[in-house]
Amino acid sequence: MTLTGKQRRDLFARSHPLKPVTTLADDELTPQGVQHVRDALARHELVKVRLTAASGRECDLAAAELARQLGGEVVKRTGRVVLLYRCPADNDHGGA
Repeated sequence: MTLTGKQRRDLFARSHPLKPVTTLADDELTPQGVQHVRDALARHELVKVRLTAASGRECDLAAAELARQLGGEVVKRTGRVVLLYRCPADNDHGGA
């Protein structure tokens, strides 16, 4: 599923009161860390994750890899905080 610009804006607006569910190192996307985010997405469909990356580019790469592993999408990255979304219908499958 590819999000439209309007969907991204709506999801971003919904995310303002959210706090990051966890902090992950960009070079250590461990199975435990990914599972923690997967569990949060199963409950909430929209979560924030803080990534400890050295640069914005590394943060983007880690966010894309995390979204790929979870079967979700990166809605937006603000600094080192990434907003991830997974369609509720996809939550039954546990991600990729």
